[in-house]
Order: sequence, then structure tokens, then C-alpha cells
Amino acid sequence: MAEDAAEAVEQRVARLEAAVDSLLGRIQGVEGALLHEEPTDGEWSVMKILGHVSEVLPYWTQVATEVAANPGAPLGRPEDDPDRMAAVNRYTDSTLDDVLPTIRTGLATAVERIRAIPPEGWTATGRHARFGEVSVANILDRFLIGHIEDHGRQAQAVLDSLISY
Repeated sequence: MAEDAAEAVEQRVARLEAAVDSLLGRIQGVEGALLHEEPTDGEWSVMKILGHVSEVLPYWTQVATEVAANPGAPLGRPEDDPDRMAAVNRYTDSTLDDVLPTIRTGLATAVERIRAIPPEGWTATGRHARFGEVSVANILDRFLIGHIEDHGRQAQAVLDSLISY
């Protein structure tokens, strides 16, 4: 049983690493104004997406570890949360060299925190205002890993809309 739990943790870690690698692979070689251009008014540029991802990694792994340690804790935040929005806009005048180290460090820290969750912590639940009871496993699957996978596809869509083939 413990072996199955450890395998599930490593599968999550591999999926998270693949999601970040996929996102970064999609933007490899893209430079300059294209990174900062918003495809339509109100849609995020690639740099805004990357800024958000740089903050999502530590935020949701911290939430997951807190719920694992304190079942029943509230979790989540509104879309207009000041810390969330500050991260989205943090790199609007920056280069990839500014944001990529933050994402890579965030990924390494997230992996470390995920691996540190004790076996009994994975089934602990917290209370999300919109989605109700959410387990630690689902926090990571949905709000972290799935979220980054979505942003990888979003970054590709932004680039596709800006580049004529």
C-alpha cells in the first residue's frame, strides 16, 4: 500500500514537471515584443501567463501542505486577489531571463513540498468556497497541475494567434 502511495506521488511529480516543461518548451526561442503582446484586449500575454505560473507553483503547494497538516482548512482565493494579480503583472516589462529562474525554483520547491506530504495527508480535505470539500490530491491535480497544463495550452494559443504561418 505504501508503495502505491509513493508511486502516486511520483506520478504527480512527473505530471507537474511535464506540465512546466511543456509550457517552457512552447515559448522556447520566442523573444521580444511577441512575449508581451496581448492577442486581444483583456487576454494575457505570454509574460503574464508566465508571471502567473511563477506564483501558482508556490501558492498551491503551500495550500496543499497546509490542508494536509490542518484538515478542514479553507482554501482558495478570488480571481482579483492582489498577490495573484501582482504576479500576473510582475514581468510585463521583463525578459524570459527574468521569469524563468523563478519558475524553475518554484517547480523545485513544489516538488520538494509534494514529496514531503505524509501518506495520511493526501486524503485530508479543505473547504473551497466554490467547489466544496477538496482533498490534497485534488488540490494538486486540479488547481496546480491541471492549471499549469491549461496555461501551457493558453500560451500556445496566444502565440498561434500572434504568429502568421
